[in-house]
Amino acid sequence: MARGVAVAAAAIGVSLTAVPAAEATGRDFGRDFSRAGSTAAAITCTVNSNNVNYRSGPGAGYTSYGQVHRGHRMFNAKTYWDTNQQMWMGGDVEGRRFAYIKRDFIDC
Repeated sequence: MARGVAVAAAAIGVSLTAVPAAEATGRDFGRDFSRAGSTAAAITCTVNSNNVNYRSGPGAGYTSYGQVHRGHRMFNAKTYWDTNQQMWMGGDVEGRRFAYIKRDFIDC
């Protein structure tokens, strides 16, 4: 991971977890990424928009489990990156053991 990215992430208060490229391509729909390997402390995040998809993997190509709205929470959140270098938060959402929301739509 590039030092600049790590410094930027630290500045906004998030932890980073690298997801191997084979897992983040969008080809493995429904795959459980909960063991992707971060030892950083998990945090609670809050959705900041309405009609936000929560997905099975870190990327828009993954299956949407449904939508959440402003004020919903993600527990045990950790940071992931998709193949387009977009940041996603992964954690427990709406009773799902693990789901992903694009970082633009969630405050941590």
